Amino acid sequence: MKRFHLLGIFLIAATLLGGLFFYGDRFTHDDPEEMGFYSIENGVIHYWGSPVSGADARSFKILDAAYAKDNHQVYYFGEPMSKIVDAKSFKPLNAWYAKDKNYYYVYGDFLKEIDTATFKIINGPFAEDKNGQYYVGSKVENADFHFLEKLSFILDHEYLSQFKVGGDLPWDGSSQTQQYWRDNHQVYYESESAMNGHDLSIIKDADLETIKMLNRYYAVDKDHLYTYGSKEINNLSFDYMTIEPLQYGSGYLRDKDKVFGFTREGIMEIEGADAQTFQYFDNTPYAKDKNQIYLISKPFLAVDYETFHTAEYNLKGTMITILGKDKNGYYMEAQEVECPSDEFLFSWDEI
Repeated sequence: MKRFHLLGIFLIAATLLGGLFFYGDRFTHDDPEEMGFYSIENGVIHYWGSPVSGADARSFKILDAAYAKDNHQVYYFGEPMSKIVDAKSFKPLNAWYAKDKNYYYVYGDFLKEIDTATFKIINGPFAEDKNGQYYVGSKVENADFHFLEKLSFILDHEYLSQFKVGGDLPWDGSSQTQQYWRDNHQVYYESESAMNGHDLSIIKDADLETIKMLNRYYAVDKDHLYTYGSKEINNLSFDYMTIEPLQYGSGYLRDKDKVFGFTREGIMEIEGADAQTFQYFDNTPYAKDKNQIYLISKPFLAVDYETFHTAEYNLKGTMITILGKDKNGYYMEAQEVECPSDEFLFSWDEI
């Protein structure tokens, strides 16, 4: 699937902030007001402080979070677009697509492969022409986006509230996307990140009827667990009806009898873990249940169960480091380390 430039990723985040930073009115060469990330200095248009090549201050206009234009040129995040773009007719259509009288565009690039006469947006990044259907301008085989369904998950707040330590609840304004979808034919995983751009992958052989989303990363059908859109390779045995995220953001799963967690070999069942009392120390490789401490989903027998907790330290004035601590010493993962000499910052309540 086609990957897109990092600037495309920024478009999503910037759109969320559009009402705060961007304005749609014209401004003249002597207007000192900053327009979002654009400003005018001594009659010259700047974007993030750098001059915008060839921009005409008298006719310059912000179109949305990504696009601007003057009487001669269209600009994408401050960069002049190709001369093939017709500035007079150019307009954004949504956060992904734009058009002029001749072409359609996605993230500042014109779409070469589509049929312009029949191209239309179905919803958001999903579109079609007479030849097929597209995600962010890239063709997706066998798709039926008119019947596309976004899978959702429901957080069990009553379950989450019983824990003193736990993962963060989701923030809907996140600039990153991990999402499962399905249509009448197949299941999809949509991902967006600063490193890899936008991608929509088809999850082959996923069961359309029983697929359900556990959180932004995990999905499950009656036979398989999927992580980031890929089938888990360890052939885990789980109860489909009760499997759920242990706590949002933790990476752990549980069903009525078992706990599953990340290891260096992928997602594995944590042998001997108690599903009802298992919980993790936020943002650490440590977890515990009523019987023992775990490190990266395996028993950590070297520590004292009764006194073990985690603590944050600022070591030698550099990064904040989270260490495990018990009555005998301090631990960075499995390695015992010297007692930090710098400022003690924070400790989770013992659980």
